[in-house]
Amino acid sequence: MKIRPHCLLLAVLSASSSTAVHAQMTGCDIFPLVNTPCDGQECYDLVHLDLRTGSAACDEKRPLKLPPSNAALQCTQSDGRHICEASPQGETLQYSWAASPNLPVPGYTDAKNPFLVVDCAPQGGQVAVTIYSPAGLTAYAQTPIPACQSPQ
Repeated sequence: MKIRPHCLLLAVLSASSSTAVHAQMTGCDIFPLVNTPCDGQECYDLVHLDLRTGSAACDEKRPLKLPPSNAALQCTQSDGRHICEASPQGETLQYSWAASPNLPVPGYTDAKNPFLVVDCAPQGGQVAVTIYSPAGLTAYAQTPIPACQSPQ
């Protein structure tokens, strides 16, 4: 995974449309927990994303004794599927995905993958992600998936 080095101020994501569903996310300058110093403790690296643009918002070194901060999830509809992306991301983080039973998940989901693809369903549903730190501590985000039709 490529770590993106720049840091931008993020606004709270609250927009929702038929093509994108946003979970709430705040950035480094808004949420002080993100800038927790390691103070000589063993730490892990993660990157918070601006899920509206897909670009890095800020890098964070997080003490092992703390869970990932500011979990967020965005799913975007494209070609009869929803592509979901979790934040934060990092090489030492793992992701456990869950989707409503009516939302088919094509293929295998790797625990190191911050992306999930679900097929469209006429009644919509929910997608959730639990993000695990190297020490097994967790952060959770979920978002509704609007109804849509798979292409025939």
